[in-house]
Amino acid sequence: MKTGIDNKLALVTASTQGIGFATAKLLAEEGATVWVHGRGGDNLKHALERIRQAVPGARVNGIAADLAANGGVAHLLEQVPAVDILVNGYADTGAKMLAEVSAADWDSILHNNLATTSAISTHYLAGMLRKGWGRIVFVSSDLALRPLPYMVPYAAAKMAQLSLARGLAEMTAGLEVTVNAVMPGFTQTERTESILRSTADRHGIPFGQFMHDYFRDPACSYVAEVGHGTSLI
Repeated sequence: MKTGIDNKLALVTASTQGIGFATAKLLAEEGATVWVHGRGGDNLKHALERIRQAVPGARVNGIAADLAANGGVAHLLEQVPAVDILVNGYADTGAKMLAEVSAADWDSILHNNLATTSAISTHYLAGMLRKGWGRIVFVSSDLALRPLPYMVPYAAAKMAQLSLARGLAEMTAGLEVTVNAVMPGFTQTERTESILRSTADRHGIPFGQFMHDYFRDPACSYVAEVGHGTSLI
């Protein structure tokens, strides 16, 4: 099926594993040139190797940037100044019971999930508007609507992120630049399982069963395609 994103340039933040990796791989399969982002080290190297092995001829590059560190966002934007497709997969869950969350924790989680994503999105949006085409996808979470007691700040940040996505979508209404948000539920990824198991162990909460078939629904790719407009999923 023709998706119209072959030869487009895409950036997927936090894409060395989990949902971000699955999205980067799928975009590569559909012909996009993809920037795979991570903090660096072996995870980034292995992610690139896995995509190249799975997708012969894949056009993928790696960008190392710690978005939680001072200068991390600026480094990312300097190294990758413009893209056609942006998938905002970066997140800081900060899993703690609400009574344990400090003011500094709130500041950090809101900054990393909201201010950082806003800065990246508005930077690339400007270039998309100049070019007359672009796609921005926010990977939100169903926790925005159904917060858990040990992820309240994260859930609040994700709800605010939906408002950010909606505001940007209103700004670009009627244009060939679209903004969407997808809201996956809990998915079996390395990071999610580690966070939830440690929280469950710490508080004596029974650990349930994950959805095993992780993120096979190509929602991020779908809303990045040429023929699709703006809506919140």
